[in-house]
Amino acid sequence: SATNRLIGAKDHAAVQINIADVNEDGVITGSTKSFAICGMVRARAESDDSLNRLASKAGYLKSPARPDDFHDGDREALEGKLRSALETLSQIRVSVENHELADEGVLEQRVDRLVRGYADMFAIKDRLNVNIPEDVLSYVRDGRNPDEFTSQFMERVASENQFTNGKIAALTNFKQEFEAQLQEFFPEELKERKKEA
Repeated sequence: SATNRLIGAKDHAAVQINIADVNEDGVITGSTKSFAICGMVRARAESDDSLNRLASKAGYLKSPARPDDFHDGDREALEGKLRSALETLSQIRVSVENHELADEGVLEQRVDRLVRGYADMFAIKDRLNVNIPEDVLSYVRDGRNPDEFTSQFMERVASENQFTNGKIAALTNFKQEFEAQLQEFFPEELKERKKEA
């Protein structure tokens, strides 16, 4: 499950999603992988994040390709530590919100695992060479999704590209019209100019 806890029988908002395995031809093999998401996670609108995390852990989702400006092993290690930290934070929040059911020993283990994960990430940082735009960091600091920055950047680039294409088309039309007018009013001079060129 998304929270690593048993889902109660009275949790009627909980869902279970079964993903079928397929062979190389895209035909269902008959085996499936089940993911359970409790009502509390769904009520907080975290189902998509939880499902992505579970599917990545199960090997159904692959990380997108990134620039090869640092070692793949370090990048993969950092991504794994980040995923683990996010999962641990989610488990800690569930434990704290359900404090009457929380076992202090379990909570201490999760906090300890989180701190060790942060220490491991800190140790990896000097081996990485990643340039992140300041605007993306501002989005993260403000609690906004960095994908919004990518989306807005792509829209801005597309708009500027369309504007540039419009200018190119206008200059091409002007050139053709100018040449036509020169041919009509100054045919002899144009012929001489072409000979000189």
